[in-house]
Amino acid sequence: MSLRNLIELALAEDLGEVGDITTTATVAATARGTGRVVAKQALVVSGTAVIAQTFAALGGADVTLHAQDGDRVEKGT
Repeated sequence: MSLRNLIELALAEDLGEVGDITTTATVAATARGTGRVVAKQALVVSGTAVIAQTFAALGGADVTLHAQDGDRVEKGT
């Protein structure tokens, strides 16, 4: 199974046919936001392809990566 197929299955299971009911009820359809992934402890980065492809599958959000798989980062980065 490809990463793309796995992401599609996970999103289908999570969102179902009607999307996220709580978000639909509480957040305007025109709302936009930003987010950051911050290390809670020193670690080796992995999964950047999953992040990028998941957000692409959700409608093409801009994703800026400040580290690549295999990079060592400190807490708070």
